Amino acid sequence: MAKRNKPTRGKTRPNTVQPAITLLDRLSAFADASVDAFIVIDENLNFVSINPATQKLFNLSEEDVVGKNVLDVVPDIKETGRYDRYLNVIKSGEPFSADNIIVHPKFGNRTLNIKAFKVGSELGIIASDITELKQMEEPFRENEERLRSLYSAMNEGVCLHEIIYDESGQAADYRIIYVNPAYESLLGLSREKAIGSKASELYGTGKPPYLELYAKVADSGEPLSFETYFPQIEMHFLISVFSPRKGQFATVFTDVTRHKKAVEALQKSEAHYRLLAENVQDVIWTMDMDLRFTSISPSVERLRGYTVDEAMAQGMEEALTPASLEVALKAFEDELAVEKTERKSWFRSRMLELEQACKDGSTIWTEMRITFLRDQDGQPVGILGVTRDITERKRVEEDLRQSEHNYRVLFESTIDGIGVIDAETMKFVLANDKAAAMFELDSIEDAIGVNPLDFIHPDDRDRVARIIIEDMFEKDLREIIEFRAFTKDGREVWISAVGTRTEYQGRLAGLVSVRDITERKKAEEEKQRMEEQLQLAGRLAAVGQLAAGVAHELNNPLSAVQGFAQFLTERDNLDETTKSGVETIYREAQRAAKITRNLLSFSRTYAPEKSLISINEVIEKTLDLNTHRLQVNNIGLSVKLEPGLLKTMADPDQMQQVFANIINNAEQAMLGGPDRGKLYIKTQKVGDNIRIAFTDNGPGVSEENLKKIFDPFFTTKEVGKGTGLGLSICYGLVEGHGGHIYAYSKPGKGATFTIEIPIVSEEHHVAEQPDLVYN
Repeated sequence: MAKRNKPTRGKTRPNTVQPAITLLDRLSAFADASVDAFIVIDENLNFVSINPATQKLFNLSEEDVVGKNVLDVVPDIKETGRYDRYLNVIKSGEPFSADNIIVHPKFGNRTLNIKAFKVGSELGIIASDITELKQMEEPFRENEERLRSLYSAMNEGVCLHEIIYDESGQAADYRIIYVNPAYESLLGLSREKAIGSKASELYGTGKPPYLELYAKVADSGEPLSFETYFPQIEMHFLISVFSPRKGQFATVFTDVTRHKKAVEALQKSEAHYRLLAENVQDVIWTMDMDLRFTSISPSVERLRGYTVDEAMAQGMEEALTPASLEVALKAFEDELAVEKTERKSWFRSRMLELEQACKDGSTIWTEMRITFLRDQDGQPVGILGVTRDITERKRVEEDLRQSEHNYRVLFESTIDGIGVIDAETMKFVLANDKAAAMFELDSIEDAIGVNPLDFIHPDDRDRVARIIIEDMFEKDLREIIEFRAFTKDGREVWISAVGTRTEYQGRLAGLVSVRDITERKKAEEEKQRMEEQLQLAGRLAAVGQLAAGVAHELNNPLSAVQGFAQFLTERDNLDETTKSGVETIYREAQRAAKITRNLLSFSRTYAPEKSLISINEVIEKTLDLNTHRLQVNNIGLSVKLEPGLLKTMADPDQMQQVFANIINNAEQAMLGGPDRGKLYIKTQKVGDNIRIAFTDNGPGVSEENLKKIFDPFFTTKEVGKGTGLGLSICYGLVEGHGGHIYAYSKPGKGATFTIEIPIVSEEHHVAEQPDLVYN
């Protein structure tokens, strides 16, 4: 090392300087002999001295550095941070060391270990060249990194342990010092929890698992492998153990749980397969691609009577009937064709129904599910089939088809309409032609999906719905009901129906039989009307005889009362009070005489004087006498007289009396209403009759009063405003012409009086006339 200038030794210098000089000499001698670079720098970081090793290491001379600042020698030292660290050592006295320091390229890119410490007021630096050492460590470091990367990427769990010995030197436990990620995922233990833990505490087994085996490997270095089961986590492991250094061992373990279970499942499946093959009713078989049997299960003997060997020796033409053989060969060709297309699927199968021959000469029907056996490339190398006896099922299906055919024939051939109603949707799911025609639907398809309640008359709908839901679906009662319905075109019909609870396609349903009884109802109504007319005619005849007698008896005294009353009213000597009373007597006598005339008309004591008349003309004359009054009472008229209506033999005066009475009744019914009254009059030829209809929009007639409306002396008018003979007289006059009169009404919806007069003369046509409308 470069020598410092020694101070001049004088006699006057204290002897205490001598130890310091000696120490400095020794330090200088140590620096000169050291293989490490030794550098002294003053408090301003100027080089003071360097030893020979420094000159050799950095290829520098004392002249190159002594007296110069470190910034002049190492320009980038500030950027490395060491410049400030050196100043801090001089200031604080705390030493500083750094490893892997790479000096400036001008010195050869050396890697150093540097130690800086304070020497007096100066800084001493020792720099050791560790370049070769670092180069030697690099392969080891790279190998270690590769090993750690390998462990991290492994699917197997890796765990490094160290043996814990007791005071006697025996293995008492082991501690985990490293685990890889697979360890964590396989055992469900985190790295933080595992590393540093003892096995006896970590695994919850009370004692370290397999301690004796692991201690032997850690001591001898001989590896071993074994398979074990961890009941705590229900997993099987294959464990390999080796010792990286004495007192340590590493375990590499693989999860073989799935493999163990697969082996067990395979063993079970093989046993099950043997059991099934020997006892299953189905026949399991295989064929090669030349359609020769390669295996058949023993159940073939139960199915066809042939032993396994006998069945194996047969070809398909012997096992199948000719028709079924053709079906099977066609299916095989189709499947081979599919194999050449993109539609093929390795796992597809095909179901066939084939008839097979038995040993006793009989045949059975079988269901075969077939699929290809394939090699590792997916190419077909054989056929696997499962055959099941479906003879009984085919018989049941045939019986069912025959039953369904019979049912369909009955369903379609019955004279009644039949339909099946779904209980949930209340709609037809099945119907025959008769049911569709009954409601004037174009086809059976039009009936499907229709709710039958939509066709039922509103007045009967709630009653029918209750019977369907409660009596048929809930109670399964078979009750015949009659109701009104409308066809698709709006025609009203009478229906008789009976239903029963059933099932259709697995759902609750009702089987309903319907019959059109419109004609029967009309006949019943006609019969009832005729009976009512006969009863009414009898009553009218009896009352008429009584009325005629009374009228004749009253006529003479009434004539005298009228005559004397009229005579008295002509006298001049009567006072006003008396004269007023006599006028009252005369007026009431006239009223009584009118009643007797009505009684005589009612009793028909004289025959009508019939002639060939036009009903239309009689109505027009009647309206001429009543139109003004109707207009005054704010009642409009709509008159439609059929042009060319035939004439008939009738008494025009009596017909006019009938028409006027009905018009008068309608007028009185409509008076006082909130809206303007309207009277509709219409004539038309219906069959051999002339029909005249009078319809008003008045309050209508109750059902109870409608039954008595033609009875004599029945009236709904106030006392003194009607005798109750008007409609009875009309009834008698119409009946006297061989005709009929009837009424239809509903409260709040007006009333219609209809008169039908038979045509009893030759047909006579009149010129067409326009409809008359009176407002």
